[in-house]
Amino acid sequence: RFVAPVPTRSMIADIQVLPTPSGTAANAYLHVEAAIAAIAATGLSHSVHALGTTIEGPPDAVWVAVRAAFDAALASGATKELMMLKIYQGSATVAQLESSGKACAAAAAAAAAAA
Repeated sequence: RFVAPVPTRSMIADIQVLPTPSGTAANAYLHVEAAIAAIAATGLSHSVHALGTTIEGPPDAVWVAVRAAFDAALASGATKELMMLKIYQGSATVAQLESSGKACAAAAAAAAAAA
């Protein structure tokens, strides 16, 4: 029996770790930095931005990275951890989604300027 191959799917996770406390007196963001270091250690493509971190890769590896980030914040000394998580799985990449978003923003700006 022939089984068609499943198309390769990428997963994108956008996470924000909110440990309590966020760090120590010596380093105000120690526990956040521990989460980012755990993500970096996975070797997955990621980018840190003002309100979180975006991770891209195979679904199983992205889930592992998300869990590693959560656990790292606690292991570094945070007493509580809250994580905001957004997940996308499909054929688009981060670059493609960002390009699409920029195109929509530009079209909206042009329409507003013409009005």
